[in-house]
Amino acid sequence: MATDTTKRINKIIADLSRLQQKGVISKTEAEKEIAFLNNMLKTIIETKQDTKQDTKTKNKRVMNITKKAFDVEKILSYGTAKEKIKLLAEDHARYRFNRPGLLTMEQRLFLYDNFKSKSEIKIYNDWIRLDDLISECILNLHSALQQTLIHISNIRGYILVWNTIEEAELLVNSVLYEIKDTDDRKRIANLGLKGVDILLTKTEVDNTGYIKLDIKNKLKATQPAFLEIMDNVKRECEEAFIKYLSLRKAILDYMKEKKFNIQTYQDIIKAFTDELYKPISPYEKYAPREPLFQVKYNSKRLQKLKKEYSIAPDFLRQEIDEKIYNDYRKNRLDLK
Repeated sequence: MATDTTKRINKIIADLSRLQQKGVISKTEAEKEIAFLNNMLKTIIETKQDTKQDTKTKNKRVMNITKKAFDVEKILSYGTAKEKIKLLAEDHARYRFNRPGLLTMEQRLFLYDNFKSKSEIKIYNDWIRLDDLISECILNLHSALQQTLIHISNIRGYILVWNTIEEAELLVNSVLYEIKDTDDRKRIANLGLKGVDILLTKTEVDNTGYIKLDIKNKLKATQPAFLEIMDNVKRECEEAFIKYLSLRKAILDYMKEKKFNIQTYQDIIKAFTDELYKPISPYEKYAPREPLFQVKYNSKRLQKLKKEYSIAPDFLRQEIDEKIYNDYRKNRLDLK
């Protein structure tokens, strides 16, 4: 069986080379498909033949995966060229992103060998161009995702430090509270703060002898305040997310316009987006949409205070950047 499969792959490679020489398909398209088939050929040569039990298990898995979305045998036997190319496109998309395939090797090779008329070859070539373009754009989108996740990690780190600063202030002041004499409390608090250096945080003792860890004002004139840095990180995070959102919409709009609605690619994009909408802050008081720290009554004072803590970016309020969207469409998607 492996020998027959190898022969069929070599025949398809030879056919692609012949079509390229006749000018039916471009050299670039032929080289990409030949490289893909050679990779399949290498896998067959390096991998031992599956046992009968393994084959039964694999076929059962493939049937379970495809049962709901595709009637594979029906499409292979009676499907139109567009139906066959969509089936092949789904299988190819899964192969690209290391997901379980829809087709067996024999079914895949049957489809490759099935496009013969000029109209079928045109559909096939259009699919190759679209598939290459969209898969590359998904990699671009993944890069934008990773950049946003880096910024999310940064803002989450600053939130954790801010929370630690507040807890440290609360802990120390709860001890100082036990010192009833104000002068003694001031003296002990000042002694305790000697040599203390908390990240970009101004430390001082107030008139009543309690310490205050100030993140709003600069510790030194040459250094930014802790809150100023957090605001900058928040802005960078929002900008990265808006870029991601803009690229995502451009890709999805383009796929819809070209009727290249490959479910695997849509699922991957959805998984990317779901990752970004996970809660940023482990503490609710820093989240932008949590009301009044969890208290059950309305308080204007608490509401005003809550706004000062809403440092986590509010992605639900963000919209695409039209310039980024249009530039990506013009310079990347609409070029081909």
